[in-house]
Amino acid sequence: MKKQEERIEDFTVERIQQMVAQNEERTEARVSFSPDLTVVLGGRPSTSVGSMLRAAVPYRIEQARLGFIVQGRANVCLNLQDYCLEAGMALFAADGSILQINSYSPDTELIAMAVSEEMLSSIFGMHKPQLLRQGRAGCYFPLSPHDQDIALRCFRLLYDLAQQGTPMRPAAAGIVASLFHLYDALYAQHVAQAANEDMLAARPKHVFDRFLRLVTLHCTHEREIAFYAQQLCLSPRYLGTLVLQASGSTAKWWIDRAVITEAKVQLRHTTLSAEQIADALHFPSPSFFSKYFKRLTGLTPWQYRKSL
Repeated sequence: MKKQEERIEDFTVERIQQMVAQNEERTEARVSFSPDLTVVLGGRPSTSVGSMLRAAVPYRIEQARLGFIVQGRANVCLNLQDYCLEAGMALFAADGSILQINSYSPDTELIAMAVSEEMLSSIFGMHKPQLLRQGRAGCYFPLSPHDQDIALRCFRLLYDLAQQGTPMRPAAAGIVASLFHLYDALYAQHVAQAANEDMLAARPKHVFDRFLRLVTLHCTHEREIAFYAQQLCLSPRYLGTLVLQASGSTAKWWIDRAVITEAKVQLRHTTLSAEQIADALHFPSPSFFSKYFKRLTGLTPWQYRKSL
């Protein structure tokens, strides 16, 4: 793995605000910032935040993100899954997700919002939409021209309300709720349609998606395929077959990839020692963790941290 692919950074709202301010003369985007809600209209990675969204660098996302691609194309990896996003595609990423943008066309433009967990809890309480009940997960799906128009009008209204600050907060919260419910319904339709089109093909993909969600949630303390098979009520062998069929890689490869990504995040963003990280990731010993890390990255944990 190349060195630039090993760096992991935080993609926080404060950092976006700082980068937009520094590049204000080059950006055409309209951005409304607040601690709980950020709305971006006409965002272009190649201008306003181009220096932050470097290719092949993984970022830990702060706050849930919801939006869609207006034009252009981008190849991204979200929570271990590779996506090719094109104009008209909706995208959702949960708080804490790991995003890596591998490439994007110069004309790529998006509309999006970032919402804090506190605001989402105050809006939905215990009745969150399905998208928000999946834990650290994400999804993408195509929007029809009609659906794009509806979403665009909602985002524009949300931006206008957010710009007016506290007095319009209840109204803005209502639009946030509407957008999540809209995406929830459209994603459910997309999944149902895909299942109806090819039930046989949908089975491996459905199991793989559920498997990957479990891996992102439990990889810090569960690295055996048997655990995930039990959670999915499948035999380890059958789970392995379905994962390989759906993704082209083994279940063990996906588990190892998730563990290494989490280890890199802690090595990059904390002052914890390799011994403490090994303990946090439930390795039997620091030496076992070091050998595991080196086998999969070519570097020891100490060498990786020193290279950043």
